[in-house]
Parts: sequence; structure tokens; C-alpha cells
Amino acid sequence: MKKRRTDTLIRYGGEEFVLILPDTTSIQADKFLQRLLSGFRSKVFRVKEDTFSVTFSGGIVDIDGSSSNKKLLNQADEALYRAKANGRNQMVIYESDLTNTKPIKTIRIAVVDDDEIIRTLLTSQLQQLQPEGNYEVEVKSYREGESFFDDSWHKAGSSCLVLLDGIMPRMDGIEVLRKLRKESSQSKYTVMMLTGRKAEKDIVKALELGADDYITKPFSMGELEARIRRLIQKML
Repeated sequence: MKKRRTDTLIRYGGEEFVLILPDTTSIQADKFLQRLLSGFRSKVFRVKEDTFSVTFSGGIVDIDGSSSNKKLLNQADEALYRAKANGRNQMVIYESDLTNTKPIKTIRIAVVDDDEIIRTLLTSQLQQLQPEGNYEVEVKSYREGESFFDDSWHKAGSSCLVLLDGIMPRMDGIEVLRKLRKESSQSKYTVMMLTGRKAEKDIVKALELGADDYITKPFSMGELEARIRRLIQKML
């Protein structure tokens, strides 16, 4: 099944798409997308000797003519997050009471930095971070890698974003990163390196060890927040 010539498909982010269906109600859109999903998940893909199938989830919102594009996208996101929380492989139509439900996912953010001023500043700013979607943020700070690994707080949830200082006494950021990537639960950790090391070889080493992003000090809070939001979207 294919989209109509009047429909518009736009890539929105790495793995997300926006599909605009003119003259279509949310009920009609749901039926159309359910048929599209049914056909898509029945396809079998082959890579060498391995085969696999793929599904997708979607959030549906009615364009009312008065809401801004940003508001409509946020509503579609809320419905999409609900579809993912319900088990994925499905469509959810946006309803206003979705925003009144408890956030469907908690993103834990761990700040690991031996500089007390930076640690306090980041923790305070991140605790005030307004989520762009149906999730909540919990923030905790550590002054060295040892105390981070000793704490069970970040191990309990399904996702944790680690803001990791590259230069610390005893166990530095590279050692913490290396240990994280060796653990069996490494996939739950998304790591952003925060460091004064600006040499290309240091950046390359961090990325090779599995850092998801790298920002050098001094940095602007605006840039840092934008990068954090981008990483959180990948974690959802």
C-alpha cells in the first residue's frame, strides 16, 4: 500500500517521519496507517544469511487550523511515546488526556565531574530542564567515577545519560567510559564527554571507546542543553 499523491512524507530526525494526510480525519488516518503497518511488518529483509522483519509506531493528531506546527508536533510526539509504551508496533490517536497521565519514561542523568562548581551548576540547570515530550528527568551528581559505580540509582532504570568529565583524579573519564562499555548493561548508558582535553587524539579515543557525544570546556549552556535534548530523543 502506498501513500496518495496528495500526501506529504517528511523525514523528521534520524528515525522519525511526519506524514501529512490532507482531507483525512484521525480515524481515517488510523485505518490507513494500520493497513500500511500490516503490509510493512510482513516484509522479510535479508542480510547475507540472516533475515529480519521491521515494524513501526505512530502518533496521530488532527490539524485543527489554529494550533501551531510546534504544538501539533508535540501532540503527535505524545501519542507516539504512548504507542511505544504500549508495546510499539501500533498507532495511537492523540487525546488531550494523554498529557495528564504520568510520564511514560524516566531519563536518569548522571553528572560525573570532580569540579564542584561545574557539578552544582549542571545539576541545577538539568533539574530545571523542561522535557519536550512525555517523559521526566531525574538528575544526580558524583564527584568521581568510583562513587558513580558504587551507586545503584542509575542501574535501576532502563536509560541513563552520563555527563562525564574527562579529567578526574584516580579514575578519569576515559577509564569510566571504558568500564561502562565493558558491562553487560552498556546499551542503557548514553555518554557525553565534558572535558578540557581538546587534542584530536583524545576526542578520537573517546569516540572509539563508545562516547555518544563530546563537548569541550568552556561550553555554553545553550549548546549543552540542545545536545542533551538530541541525545534524549535517541534514548526514547
